[in-house]
Amino acid sequence: MSVHEVNAQLLREKQERHRRENMNGDLKKLQDMFSERLFGMSKDEAIKKGICIECKQPATFYSDAGKREYKLSGLCEHCFDGITEEGKAK
Repeated sequence: MSVHEVNAQLLREKQERHRRENMNGDLKKLQDMFSERLFGMSKDEAIKKGICIECKQPATFYSDAGKREYKLSGLCEHCFDGITEEGKAK
């Protein structure tokens, strides 16, 4: 592979990383917009305050999966279970 081809490949890879980073930033903005409209705050705000984005109570968990879910959604385990089939099956 020539130096020119290597440089062209590196440039394409850099452009692809930049495109993905911009898309991730746009997705984050969209998620924050929906969260603020639905819950009055973003997921990051809820996590920073240590509260559930839905019930606004201190975030509580009874499993490791609940702790992981809170980091992803901002929902305490009780609220998450309430909106999933798992919660409906109980």
